[in-house]
Amino acid sequence: MVRVFVVKDPAKALHQVVSFSYFRHKLSSFTYMRLAALAFLRATATTSRLSLAPTARFSVVVARAMSELVGGGDEPTTTAEERAEAATLRTTDGAAAEVAPTVAGCVFAGPGRQKYVLVQAGARYFVRGDPRASYHMDAARPLVEELRAMEVAHEVLGGGRIQFEPDAKTIHIYGHSMGFPWQGEYRHDLSAMVCQEAYPDFTVTTSNEGY
Repeated sequence: MVRVFVVKDPAKALHQVVSFSYFRHKLSSFTYMRLAALAFLRATATTSRLSLAPTARFSVVVARAMSELVGGGDEPTTTAEERAEAATLRTTDGAAAEVAPTVAGCVFAGPGRQKYVLVQAGARYFVRGDPRASYHMDAARPLVEELRAMEVAHEVLGGGRIQFEPDAKTIHIYGHSMGFPWQGEYRHDLSAMVCQEAYPDFTVTTSNEGY
């Protein structure tokens, strides 16, 4: 028998499914099963439908079109080494006072859920998001290198996730970054201001919840 469920939060559902399968079938390695399931989901992702087909040892998780788990997801986690590398990108001293006006305030490398960073350089704020970024420093690096080439001082203020849906004309900003943690309060409000200026006809919302 195959049971099919339509879920609103595929990542949470996957965790519950894998946990259930582990305890029910007493698998020797929870980590192995979770990673295997994630790898399979990323390879076959096409919808928010999950099919659970019980087998002799564990439940096979089948997914179609689960875009939430493709690009900009919660995996992989940030290691101490990666946080140290991100620290080298966080700030730069520079002689130039302002950024060239040709540098866009808000740039998304593609639609969908993605890691993003908020950068301050001179009197301006910049938002950069990339659904292909494995880490927040990957989303920050192109702009940081551009600012360094201009010799403009900058600081990565923090980051999180952005759900950018150009067809629906919505932008949702939330979460935090392990590589660029916020110093004090979250400033998604500044990110929202930058995004709204770049997309004046979009609905922009924020939340400090989630990762």
